[in-house]
Amino acid sequence: MANAVGALAPSVVQVHGRRRPISGLAYASDTVVTSARALGREDGAKVTSSDGRVTTAELAGWDPASGLAVLRAEGLALAPAAVAESPARVGHIALAVARSWSNALTASAGIVAVIGGPLRTGRGRELEQVIRVTAPLHEGFAGGAVID
Repeated sequence: MANAVGALAPSVVQVHGRRRPISGLAYASDTVVTSARALGREDGAKVTSSDGRVTTAELAGWDPASGLAVLRAEGLALAPAAVAESPARVGHIALAVARSWSNALTASAGIVAVIGGPLRTGRGRELEQVIRVTAPLHEGFAGGAVID
């Protein structure tokens, strides 16, 4: 498990918005996916890489149904996270990986407990699939990754 967390570590970033720091995941070298709720919708967000480099981030978009936000973080040259080769299944080991308030890497383990959907989210929107895990999520885990 430590090797899996270590392999993902360069792709997990810390995001500073109007609230406490949250985590984010590199989708491309200058693109971060994170939680819109913890971020807020204001300008001035910053992204801190795993090696401590900081850049201003621009809100490129957000999805009200899922609560995900996409940020552009120019100049960080992040390593994108690898996409799973096979779909999650109930009973798979699930590792939640994030950055703590001090930008330290943090992880928690559990299993994939439920895969279901669709799930209505309000105003005629819905999520096609929802995956719930039993890994305890501590402060800073919002916007982080779940890996197998």
